[in-house]
Amino acid sequence: MRINKRWLLIALLAMTQACCLLAGVVAFANWLQRELHQVVREQVLADNDLIAGQMARMIEQMSLADLKPDSPA
Repeated sequence: MRINKRWLLIALLAMTQACCLLAGVVAFANWLQRELHQVVREQVLADNDLIAGQMARMIEQMSLADLKPDSPA
């Protein structure tokens, strides 16, 4: 197939490039979202581990292991 109209050839080329660029942007956005989700998830888990450890040490230091629900603390 031979395209003799120059404007049509330019328009087709521009649309093809735009489609390729759009596909690349969508793929990059999906990859970035997955990576950021993983990084945030790992950071939250690390923070939770740290807080749980700090709370366990505070309970141990304050000797709060034998508390009952109705005790005066």
